[in-house]
Amino acid sequence: KNISDIIIKYLKPKETIALFVHSSTADIDANECLSLIRKISDNGENDIFQRTIPIFTKPDDALKTNPGTLLKNLKIGKELGFSFDPILVLNRSQEQIEKNVDNEKIRELELELLKNPIFKDRDSNNHGITYLIGLLVQIQKEKLISCLPELRKSVKEKIEDYEKDLSKFPKGCKNRKEFNK
Repeated sequence: KNISDIIIKYLKPKETIALFVHSSTADIDANECLSLIRKISDNGENDIFQRTIPIFTKPDDALKTNPGTLLKNLKIGKELGFSFDPILVLNRSQEQIEKNVDNEKIRELELELLKNPIFKDRDSNNHGITYLIGLLVQIQKEKLISCLPELRKSVKEKIEDYEKDLSKFPKGCKNRKEFNK
């Protein structure tokens, strides 16, 4: 309950961009975070579904064990109402971490994985950690640009307030007595 309350607290503000990270090997319908997202969804202009990026990890494991679950998750992920299409991201496995496989090699494996015929209907350019990073940078850039007019107005108002306060102070002091006064 406490963890759910904390998650909800951070998901509610309209400025929040959430990453819904889900294992491709697990059934999406059983995801507790999805329940929280549904709980706080208001279907409004700043609805959480409009601000959440679904990310599916471990697609390599899903292809080995249960490709049907992966395809089902991708389909459901698209149908849930997220503004963003699900993004497949390959993580380093524990074994790869222990063998010191670097991130560059994982990106190569990720690109190779996305060439799998099972993804023929998906644009491989819209998947992977590189795409996700670019998307997040773009979202942040758009948010900052949209905030600039309000930020400028706020800074201008603060400067005016400080200038009013400063005008109440004497312009200069001739001696220590005037300074103390």
